[in-house]
Amino acid sequence: MRYWRWKAGKGPINRRRKDKRREVETHILAHPKVENCAYVRDARSVLGRKRLCLYSDKRNQEMTLEELCKFLKEERHITIFKLPER
Repeated sequence: MRYWRWKAGKGPINRRRKDKRREVETHILAHPKVENCAYVRDARSVLGRKRLCLYSDKRNQEMTLEELCKFLKEERHITIFKLPER
């Protein structure tokens, strides 16, 4: 759903919550185990869209989603609604 509000004489203002994908990708790339990443939306989910993070590891170092989310919350101070769910 999109929420629009008209401002007098200046056109529509978009009031929905926005994901800044480029911002989140930059924070994910700051992790020492991540070489490359993409932060996208998964439209196949039943209730809305899920935030999906695709990444490649450096030198085959394995990393879990919990480890990535912990890094983003504690060290990079990202809000909860921007964290990847898959």
